[in-house]
Amino acid sequence: MVPLEAAVAHRDAAGAKAWSLAELARAGFAVPPGFVVTTAALEAYLEETGLAFGRELLSRSVMGPQLSRFRAALLEAPWPASLRALLLASLRQWLPGVAPLAVRSSGTHEDLEGHSFAGVYRTVLGVTGEEAVLDAVRACWASLWDEGASVHLRRAGAGGASMAVIVQQQVLADASGVLFTVAPDGGSDGEALLEMTAGSGEALVSGRVRPWRFRLDRRSGEVRSREVGDGPALELSGPGELAQLAARVQAHFGRPVDLELAHGGGRWTLLQARPITALALRPPDGPWTTANLREGNVAAGECSPLMASLYESAFDDSMRAYLLRLRLLREEERPRICRSFFGRPYWNVGEVKRAGAKIPGFNERAFDEDLGIAPSYEGDGRAPPLTARSVLGALPTVLALQWSYGAILRQVRRFHRATPRAPSGGRCRGWTRSRTGRWRPACARCWRPCTSPPSGCT
Repeated sequence: MVPLEAAVAHRDAAGAKAWSLAELARAGFAVPPGFVVTTAALEAYLEETGLAFGRELLSRSVMGPQLSRFRAALLEAPWPASLRALLLASLRQWLPGVAPLAVRSSGTHEDLEGHSFAGVYRTVLGVTGEEAVLDAVRACWASLWDEGASVHLRRAGAGGASMAVIVQQQVLADASGVLFTVAPDGGSDGEALLEMTAGSGEALVSGRVRPWRFRLDRRSGEVRSREVGDGPALELSGPGELAQLAARVQAHFGRPVDLELAHGGGRWTLLQARPITALALRPPDGPWTTANLREGNVAAGECSPLMASLYESAFDDSMRAYLLRLRLLREEERPRICRSFFGRPYWNVGEVKRAGAKIPGFNERAFDEDLGIAPSYEGDGRAPPLTARSVLGALPTVLALQWSYGAILRQVRRFHRATPRAPSGGRCRGWTRSRTGRWRPACARCWRPCTSPPSGCT
């Protein structure tokens, strides 16, 4: 058992859901307090109750009656005394007197980038009393052997699955929702989508109700559209707060996520964060990359809108000017070279490679590998043939490149000539520069200005 915040250091033992909540809490987001019953507790329970053969049922993807019998055996087996005492001691230590509680599964194979397992495992709400907590923990464990979970595991090719359980204070919600930091059904990457319902969010997550839907501009907080759902009419208060929350969480994780959240006590509280596994967004004129921006930690993490705008301005101006000088871009062409996605700056490697492909001998694979970009194509990719015709067509670029190199060398020479240099000769081997910019002899030993070396100095 570990407190929820400590799950950051125990990802494998705490499960992905607990880890993401712990990461959010560590970053200062509002997360209900609680603790995690790690996977070690389940393994100990299986061993001490003689149910260790359940692991084989998972690995063999057994279906139907065998799974039902095993779940019943797990739920009815007497609690091992030491494990029961440890769980209740954790409850008394970290959630003393708190009620009601939410007891939630945290599978080791859920909420991952490739598959989310959303809504597959068990959550028990409104739990009060120690015996009810013990029963709820076992109910979450048993859901690992649910037939639907078995199907998901088999499709995902996920072996060695296990289950941790989160026990935390339940938010008494007047409204609940799922906030997608990027609307997964298309549109711009700057649009968030909130699906909301009154009260608890269990019916929403399980798909039993049609939610109210609000599309938000993630930067301004403006509500772009509103779709009516089931139940009472809902008005979205504080859309700017939600838009800012979506932007902050996405920037923190560095990818689009969907957030399960509840509104109670006048604020939104985060209950879950998982990667969005299906996104219809297609970035324009791509592909885009962070290669080179990652070098030297320049933009390895999220950046503020001001910093992102500086990157965009610098890249768009300098890269376009360079491609124009090399005759690889026409004056009327104004491609977008840099922009932000998901809180981080990216540059348009597709546009740059389209320009580079006009040069005979250009090799897309060599270009990508030099930048550290993993090629997504077979062979050399764009590799224009080196022929007399292609060389003649590239002569303007070759001449422009030669002129560009010459201009840089001339600039370096001008800078070199304008830089003051220490004169040679004189009785002292050291020289120092005065406030007026003139060079004066200095003592080579003490480096102080002098008109004639003192005794012992040369």
